[in-house]
Formats: sequence, structure tokens, C-alpha cells
Amino acid sequence: KSSSNSHDFKYDKEIEAACTRLRWPLKYIEKVKRIFKMVCSMGYMRGRRAVNVIGACMLICSREEKFPVFLIEISEIISVNVFELGHTFVELVKLIHLEDSVKILDPIVHIAKHIHQLNLGDKKARIGITASEIVSRMKSDWLITGRNPKGICAAALQISMAVHGVELKNISSFT
Repeated sequence: KSSSNSHDFKYDKEIEAACTRLRWPLKYIEKVKRIFKMVCSMGYMRGRRAVNVIGACMLICSREEKFPVFLIEISEIISVNVFELGHTFVELVKLIHLEDSVKILDPIVHIAKHIHQLNLGDKKARIGITASEIVSRMKSDWLITGRNPKGICAAALQISMAVHGVELKNISSFT
């Protein structure tokens, strides 16, 4: 058995473990494996942490399939810095030419970033989900077009926090 095949097997297990912790369906797990193998064949792994690339592949799959998952959820599951993961994700989207089909500047990316900074404790996931639902509704009503994603994120998070009874003490957290 070649060294390359043993690495593929090892990474397959890591991908399965991360996706299973998020309760992803098998078809998405297989898609993440395919994306990862394609990226490896392009030589992208050289000098990079495999876990960051795996996380970025998971994000690409979730965005392509419109499967609801936060960047921060993946970063916590695989224990990587959310900003490193975001950076790797943006690089991969550009490398494999998915800019048209995978939204990079989606306000949900900003929600994940800011929710992490706000230290919301056990309400973080619920606030994030509510904020994402607000953003989705704003998208369907064309309220996002032409607006700064950070502003959309700030508005959705403020509304979500109010809904969940969390007071925002410092508005400058969103800048």
C-alpha cells in the first residue's frame, strides 16, 4: 500500500469524524472527500495543515449544497481558528474557481465571526441560527442587495440577541 493511499485513508477518517459530529448525511461526507482529494491532487496541501483544508472543504460542500452550517461550528468541531479556516476557505474557492457558485461575502460569514467575538455562552448557537434565518428572510425580500454584509450581519445579530434576551452593551463590537 502506498504512502499516498494511507494518507487518503487517514484523511477520510478525519473527514468522516468531523462530518459525523455535525450529523451530516452520507452524501455530503462523500462530497467533502471528493473535494479534499481534488484539492490534494492540485498540490494545495503542501505546507498547510490538513485540518484547515478539511474544514474549508466542508464549508465548500455546505455552501454548494445550501446545507446550513456556520463557519464557527466547523472551526469548533475540528479545533481550528475561525479566521484561519475562513482564509483557507476563500483561497480554496478561488483555487478551484467556485467564486460564482459559492458565496464568499455572505453575511453569514460575518455572523460567525462576530458571534464568536461576543462571548454569548450557551446561547451562541441559538442566536446564530436566528440571525441566519433573519438574513435568509432579508435575502428573500431583497433587503441585502447593495448593502454592506457587515451591516446586514450587525442588524441580524442585534435582532436575534433581542429575541433571545441578550443585551448588547457595546455596538462597536461590529466594526
